[in-house]
Amino acid sequence: MQDLIIRQARPQDGEKLLAYLKKIGGETDNLSFGEEGLPLSIQEEETYIQSMADQAGALIYLAFNQQDLVASVSLNPLPGRMGHRAEISLSILKDYWGQGLGSLLLEKALAYARNQGLEFIDLDVATDNTRALRLYEKFAFKKIARLEDYFKIQGNYKDFYRMTLDLRSK
Repeated sequence: MQDLIIRQARPQDGEKLLAYLKKIGGETDNLSFGEEGLPLSIQEEETYIQSMADQAGALIYLAFNQQDLVASVSLNPLPGRMGHRAEISLSILKDYWGQGLGSLLLEKALAYARNQGLEFIDLDVATDNTRALRLYEKFAFKKIARLEDYFKIQGNYKDFYRMTLDLRSK
């Protein structure tokens, strides 16, 4: 992990980010998309990255090993009366699992969230994703709901947990 660079996403990362999402979508059933990735053009992804950079409380951090994008974490603040909350998404290529990268990215994103005055961080995680569950519980996320049949993949249903982290007392 010593060669990793973690930095905020830039619009010019759009093409790499879309390619990364296709790759990671093919590695796991724990994301809302598969190996097809997201249905966005490079320009649409670049615009999205810029809009996240311009939005208060939002962020996308990317982790690179040399020139290769290997992980990402994003924080999306919710609108209006939910503005004290944000949703977090974390993904890591399989080759980089178990090396502490998830903890590092989560630490950075949560520090940013606290600095922005966010009070709650929410996420959805597959009930069988034990590695991710351990990570989130290590950071004091609590399960608040079970989302039954949340995903349907090739005719099979998959349950998820909704988890939340209360930042107010930390």
